[in-house]
Amino acid sequence: MASPPPSGPIPALRAVAAAIATREGALLLLVAVAIATRDGLTGAGWWAEALEALHPAGGHKRIRVYCTVIVAWGLLPVLAVLAVARSRAWRGLCELGLRLPEARWWWVVLVLNLAQVAITPLLVAPEGMAGYYPSYPPARSGGAAFWWFEALQAIQMVPWEFGMRGLLVLGLAPRFGAWAILIHNIPFLMLHWGKPDAELMAMLVSGLIFGALAWASRSIWPGVVIHITGAFLLDAWLVYL
Repeated sequence: MASPPPSGPIPALRAVAAAIATREGALLLLVAVAIATRDGLTGAGWWAEALEALHPAGGHKRIRVYCTVIVAWGLLPVLAVLAVARSRAWRGLCELGLRLPEARWWWVVLVLNLAQVAITPLLVAPEGMAGYYPSYPPARSGGAAFWWFEALQAIQMVPWEFGMRGLLVLGLAPRFGAWAILIHNIPFLMLHWGKPDAELMAMLVSGLIFGALAWASRSIWPGVVIHITGAFLLDAWLVYL
């Protein structure tokens, strides 16, 4: 039975502090900080200027978002784990999905990737998809812009999967079990607001699949490979076929 709510502001603050002190509370707070960092950096003028100084495309919103994901969902959580776990840092990161899965899971990846090849023509058919992808407009003409954008997109998939499936699914699973898959799907869907309607509906299902795969394999890497493959197939179909 759940404990009754605190009777005043001081007990409430103590209860919040006690929740944050738990492993699950700390992970949820870290996810909240990562989301805030992602949104804050993406809209920061100094961040756009810094990225544009590195590459002329750095000022484009999609490029800023991808670079911010690398910082907010990759660098920030890893530094947090290193600071807290110290000598157990690598073990902690492995528990959050950076370990390689057992070999049998790569057969699952192969089957799901073949399924993606088969359904890509259906995914690109709905109205709005061709006008949205690739999400970096210069890449829609193909050539070098397409390939370096796909490379950046693939790189940012690693911290994205670490944040979504590592922190939220594998981080919360010891406490919530399979419910962690459903819990993680809420922010996963919210972070896809603004995408074409057809894709948003597909995310409801794919989030559950990615979450279940991470939970069962105890690794983010199957999801990373599937996610990279799906994104590339979608972009390549719209640009070259």
